[in-house]
Amino acid sequence: SIDFSRFSTPTGVGSLSNILIGHGKIHYCFVMSLIVNLIYYPIIYGFMIKGVFAPSVTFICMMFGFGMVIHLGCSVVCFSMCLKSI
Repeated sequence: SIDFSRFSTPTGVGSLSNILIGHGKIHYCFVMSLIVNLIYYPIIYGFMIKGVFAPSVTFICMMFGFGMVIHLGCSVVCFSMCLKSI
């Protein structure tokens, strides 16, 4: 059983990947890494090469920030899939 009372804060939501790892569901983390590292970042890099985005410190911060948001979305989806399988 998982105690959900500590996941009501934004820092608690960030630990969804850690909960999956703790329960031995590392295949979900593998899928999240594939999505973020092999789909999101190459697309953004391709846009940068084509001149859609200008490389700057602001661009880098935004790129990694949105990467974290995508990882959070994947974490929520994978965590809900894990809960349905329990």
